[in-house]
Amino acid sequence: MAYGFNNETVAESTNSKQFNAGITANVTLESITFESPRKDGTGDKVLIFTFRGPEGEVYRHIEWDVQDGDEKKLENMAKRIKHILTKFIPEEQAVLHGNTYEEFANGVIALLGKNNVGKSVAIKLVYNDKNNLQFTKYLGFIAKEAKDLSISKTEKVTKITASPTDMDAVSGTDDLPF
Repeated sequence: MAYGFNNETVAESTNSKQFNAGITANVTLESITFESPRKDGTGDKVLIFTFRGPEGEVYRHIEWDVQDGDEKKLENMAKRIKHILTKFIPEEQAVLHGNTYEEFANGVIALLGKNNVGKSVAIKLVYNDKNNLQFTKYLGFIAKEAKDLSISKTEKVTKITASPTDMDAVSGTDDLPF
């Protein structure tokens, strides 16, 4: 096996445009899949909603299986998924039960259907404690129109970054511990 690269090798990805935090209108549902989130395809399968923004941004919302049987977690997952579904199909049609996570996920995909891929919605993304973009923890993260979404005072839409220390405040080497 030989290792190397040539001048046709792409060093930077050109399709990695990220959403900004906040509310974005004209976002389309690109796909809904049940697959491994890992590039190598290993690991547990998850339900993935992929959204594309008006400038080519991509956001993947992942719903993991609740494996510990926690009823509250199951209920919250169901609420989030139904919240997404009802932006594409009538609420009275958004009814689903499954005996396994795979059965449930495939039912969600069947309910949404390919007819809804490409439909526009508005989404709200915020930063979590690790500065990763995500839907808000509570319902109200997706709507048919942007005017129906709002950002509360507690939702983080500005990424926290480290700021340099004020080195001018150090008077010399006397204050250093080494």
